[in-house]
Amino acid sequence: MINIDFTEEEMQALKKLNLWRCEVYYVLN
Repeated sequence: MINIDFTEEEMQALKKLNLWRCEVYYVLN
């Protein structure tokens, strides 16, 4: 396994991106 350390800022950005993707996916279906 590759261990990648994310900063808090990066984690927040990833969470926002994931939420955005889920919203788009939900709207399209």
